[in-house]
Amino acid sequence: MEKSEYEFIQGKAIQLMYFSVSDKNDELEVVLKVYSSGRSFKLVFYNVSRLFIQNLSIPMIISGFEIICNKEKGWDKDSMYSVHDFEDDKLHFFCADFKIT
Repeated sequence: MEKSEYEFIQGKAIQLMYFSVSDKNDELEVVLKVYSSGRSFKLVFYNVSRLFIQNLSIPMIISGFEIICNKEKGWDKDSMYSVHDFEDDKLHFFCADFKIT
């Protein structure tokens, strides 16, 4: 069985190669291009809130990258997912949805 893109980055070290934030219809969109587990991925996060970035540099190693689903906890729409660096706390934010390609 082949791993989904999600399994290649969840809880893993990633190398952040590209980072952008843009305003799409009054909602923040964050795009990350990362390298992990020998593969490159593009991650797009929609309706981003509470964005925190510390010491951003490109390329940047994030030792433990994690996306946590909060849907069943009844959180607000813009907080459906928590995205963070659980090792060094260099990056964290919430979003309504995301896509990995």
